[in-house]
Amino acid sequence: MIKNAISGVYILHPRPGPKHGDKSKPRPIQKLLRYLRQLYAYIIVDTSSYLNDVTLSVLDVAEAVVLVTVQDIPSIKNDRLFLDLY
Repeated sequence: MIKNAISGVYILHPRPGPKHGDKSKPRPIQKLLRYLRQLYAYIIVDTSSYLNDVTLSVLDVAEAVVLVTVQDIPSIKNDRLFLDLY
């Protein structure tokens, strides 16, 4: 974990490359987020743009979700599918 000296923001970096990304498991991510919730007032998680087990596990423990999108028909359709799921 790295702390920015100016802002005081802590950053937990992802795994070093895409070859390690599929090794993440949902249960440890949820445990980590629950632990970090005890230490920090706010936790921001930047997830991938597609839904997988890890992303869904993050959404399960989230108190609030911000969906960032663009204004084109395919994106709006996918946003609707996400909102129906969530």
